Amino acid sequence: KEIIAAAIEVSSPLKAEKCRNERKWRFGYLKHLLGLVEEQCKSAQTALDVANAGMDKAYDTFQFVHPDGRTVSLREAMSKPAADKFHTGYVQGEAAKPDKVLQIPYKGKTLSGDALKAQVRKWVEYGTIEPSAGDAIIQCADSPGYLDLSGRHFVLLGAGSAMGPFLVLMALGANVVAIDLDRPGIWKRLIGIARKSPGSLTFPMKKEQSACGESDDELYASSGCNLFTQTPMIRDWLLQLYPGSKFTVGSYAYLNGAAHVQVSLAMDAICRDLTEKRKGTSLAYLCTPTDAHLIPKEAHD
Repeated sequence: KEIIAAAIEVSSPLKAEKCRNERKWRFGYLKHLLGLVEEQCKSAQTALDVANAGMDKAYDTFQFVHPDGRTVSLREAMSKPAADKFHTGYVQGEAAKPDKVLQIPYKGKTLSGDALKAQVRKWVEYGTIEPSAGDAIIQCADSPGYLDLSGRHFVLLGAGSAMGPFLVLMALGANVVAIDLDRPGIWKRLIGIARKSPGSLTFPMKKEQSACGESDDELYASSGCNLFTQTPMIRDWLLQLYPGSKFTVGSYAYLNGAAHVQVSLAMDAICRDLTEKRKGTSLAYLCTPTDAHLIPKEAHD
């Protein structure tokens, strides 16, 4: 509540006061989120001011607990390098590069070329997808080079997410930098998929990959990290990884309830420092229908 109120306050002190005075927050928060978006619609500068005020409050409010038990604000925790460092693991896929033809399965058929573009236009006309989505699909169909991602690096925060793009990126030969929990089962799956793909997989490790011997079990057990407890370490590792390469960083980790707010802020802290300190960094997000955001007029109509 205080974070949303702080964000709204830079544009509308009256709305901020109403937000702070909301007694039934669980059932009444929606109108305040909508009020926040309404304020951001006033101008591009207002949108930035509102967002920055909210994030500043969040970085000062949320606490980060160091391994030795010291507790500081998230802002302070991210203000300096971590004491420890990750090692780097790497797996190169063994599959051949994919065909540069966009294919989409639909009603028992695999559509490509003119048949795919005709179906996309039907979807747009019916309202199944927005015109911009249709244009993007058709552009991919007309641009075979888009389907070879061997020259691109994608950082996936929450690489094993069920809704994330890991499978697609690996199938298209991308270089994926995977951030996910240090649980052997997760890495058995991710590394297994990577080995059978035309792409590559890079990931943080507790020890040198060469020290794992010939045992895959030891490799799986030594891989991964924790976005909650190792946020500065993950940031440091990503800043030093593959110098000169441009990263597209996707935030895909999801948790229930308050934990999702915490992991979202951890991902934001990593993304913020990468965009500020690593040239050429771009961001990607998996939005949800429960977000309050603007839509184009044609989507509304």
